[in-house]
Amino acid sequence: MKFFTLGMLIAVFSVSVAHGAGGSDFAQEHDNFIQDRNEATPQQMAGIWYSLKAVKSEEGRVSVLRYVAQKYWLRTVQARALVEMIVSEDDRADLLVAIYPRLTNPDRFETLLTLLPDANLRQVTRNRVGLQVTASL
Repeated sequence: MKFFTLGMLIAVFSVSVAHGAGGSDFAQEHDNFIQDRNEATPQQMAGIWYSLKAVKSEEGRVSVLRYVAQKYWLRTVQARALVEMIVSEDDRADLLVAIYPRLTNPDRFETLLTLLPDANLRQVTRNRVGLQVTASL
C-alpha cells in the first residue's frame, strides 16, 4: 500500500523543468532559481489536496506534506491550509520546519506558528529555523 501511495504521489506531483543545454553562467542559474520560486499553482494545490484526501491516516498525510515541502514553494496561507489538516502538534512543528525554507514569504512565518498552541513548542520551532524573537520592553 505504501508503494502504491508513493507511486500516486510521484504521478500527481510530477513536474518537468526544462533547462538549457550546455554550460550555464551564474546569472542564468540565478534567473532559473527565481523563476522556480513561484508558489504552487491552483492546479498543483488541487493535486496536493487530492492526495491528502486519498490518504486515510495521519501518518500518510504527514508523508504527503513532507514531499510537498521538498518539491513546492508555498505562500504562508497555502502552508497554513495544508498543515491545519495535521492534528499532532509535534508533527505540525516538524512540518513547519520542513516548509520554512520553501516559503515565498518567510517574513510571515510567525503567522504559521499560531498553529502551535504550546508556547514552548513555538519557541523551539523558531529556534529550529533560525529565527530569534526579540523581547519588547
